[in-house]
Amino acid sequence: MNKLRWDVIGLSEIRREGEDTKTLQSGHLFYYREGEQKSQGGVGFIVHKSLINNIVAIESVSSRVVYLVLKISKRYSLKIVQVYAPSTSHPDDEVEATYEDISRAIRNSQSHFTVVMGDFNAKLGRRGDDELKAWNRGVVILFFKKGDKTLLKNYRPIALLSHVYKLFSRVITKRLERRFDDFQPTEQAGFRKGYSTIDHIHTLRQIVQKTEEYNRPLCLAFVDYEKAFHSVETWAVLRSLQRCRIDHRPQLLRSQV
Repeated sequence: MNKLRWDVIGLSEIRREGEDTKTLQSGHLFYYREGEQKSQGGVGFIVHKSLINNIVAIESVSSRVVYLVLKISKRYSLKIVQVYAPSTSHPDDEVEATYEDISRAIRNSQSHFTVVMGDFNAKLGRRGDDELKAWNRGVVILFFKKGDKTLLKNYRPIALLSHVYKLFSRVITKRLERRFDDFQPTEQAGFRKGYSTIDHIHTLRQIVQKTEEYNRPLCLAFVDYEKAFHSVETWAVLRSLQRCRIDHRPQLLRSQV
């Protein structure tokens, strides 16, 4: 952990007996609570030594739920709830009891901010779900732009897609916009908030004026790629994601590109 930057680490299934708070050789604080069965389950925290004096409370609600309250400033405090939820093989009553313990941990010891984390043993769905396959289908219609109606190039195809798919794409776009914007060069002015081509036009005018003033040759080239969006290869998009430090591995995202 010396190579990582961390403050608090939540632990699940620590498999230690009893309930205790210990100071490790490194100076960090180690708190744990035993599970329902001996040497099974259990939850706890490891608190960085720099935050030990900021601890307001550290208590357990049950063998699956513990919480930690830290003073992060003179005014604000942070509560961290660590959960080790039962799996689907456990009865529903045990699952409901865990949710009640989480609610009790949130209510106990008031704080300004609360974070609930841990191992929830959740199932989000099967790989290759039928609903996701439906997102790849769309109804394509041709929209006439201008010119000769007998020429196919004068039509623009429009795909009617699933509303759920478009909502899903919007959520991903919102999450990635800030990261993409940080990796864009200063020369990129189009399709960016807070940027305008006015600066580029001003730069070009300055170049033209200087070349005329000093009687120097000047060549300007304007390139407009036809159907540029459709000519981008999928592998190039994935490589660009990797360069922007975006996790491009999930099969779900790759299937939507």
